Amino acid sequence: MTARRLLARRVVAHSIGVIVMALVLWLAWQGYRQPELLIDFANARLC
Repeated sequence: MTARRLLARRVVAHSIGVIVMALVLWLAWQGYRQPELLIDFANARLC
């Protein structure tokens, strides 16, 4: 593989990581403001 292709893969992997981190942070923030949200989300995953 060329260096440019490896760099592109790394950029994509880091971008996905940042998006996932933002989603987790948003869920944690919403859970702090509304604890019922996380309880509802956990119940939805169990069903």
